[in-house]
Amino acid sequence: MIKHYDIHVDREEIFSWVVGKNQISHPDEKDCSTESHLFHETEKELRRQIERAAAEVESAAADRYLYSVFSLQRPDTADSDAEDGDSYSSKANSSARDKNRSKEESIYLAKTSLVLTGSDICSLLHDCGSCILLAVTLGAPLDRILKKTQISDMSDAFLLDLCASSAAEELCNAVNRTLEEEFENRGYFLTDRFSPGYGDLPISLQGDICRVLQAEKRIGLTVNSSDMLIPSKSITAVIGIADRPQPKKISGCQNCRMKETCGFRKAGKTCE
Repeated sequence: MIKHYDIHVDREEIFSWVVGKNQISHPDEKDCSTESHLFHETEKELRRQIERAAAEVESAAADRYLYSVFSLQRPDTADSDAEDGDSYSSKANSSARDKNRSKEESIYLAKTSLVLTGSDICSLLHDCGSCILLAVTLGAPLDRILKKTQISDMSDAFLLDLCASSAAEELCNAVNRTLEEEFENRGYFLTDRFSPGYGDLPISLQGDICRVLQAEKRIGLTVNSSDMLIPSKSITAVIGIADRPQPKKISGCQNCRMKETCGFRKAGKTCE
């Protein structure tokens, strides 16, 4: 059963991203009243802009998502297990294995042609016998608003883009929490959520995930020739399923969706 979620933008998080940690400091007592007044007016105007952008995102975005569970196969078992699938899956798996023969670490999803490669994802799924493929999108109407705003006002477009990214992550987190509850009720535990482009997991896997999930047909999510998701405010991810609690260990700038636009990084700082 599909659960519906409210779209939410964390205004304070957006404000922090924009100004960067310690980049705006309140005038001290020695500052003249004019300077203090200008500071407060500047901060208030920024917060008003963020509020307008956040409200527009929350109004236009949709809570569209889907997920499926797949058994995992390691290289030593994938050959024999693939024979149990249909002819297309077996042939596709064989082709994928040939292309990835040079990879030291890889995991196959049963009865699909999807191969997860890289040490990071293999480490994440070390204790897992199956995984969840998740796809989330805020929908095409929001993309149209973003493009229109980029033409009329780049400042508003920048804030709108940040708010949309925040909303997509919030939606993904909400779905993730629901999945954690559902699987823990069955006696299973989930790993961190890991997306293509994180660590050494290739971003090119976004297309494979969308294909396996039939995301275009089910929620209108596709991938362009540069492996970018369309609509742009979308997320694909892998979540491992284990029979014992899993450490939550994915953090840091390298795995952050905001690393290219973060005010903290621009100021030579981090938010941690």
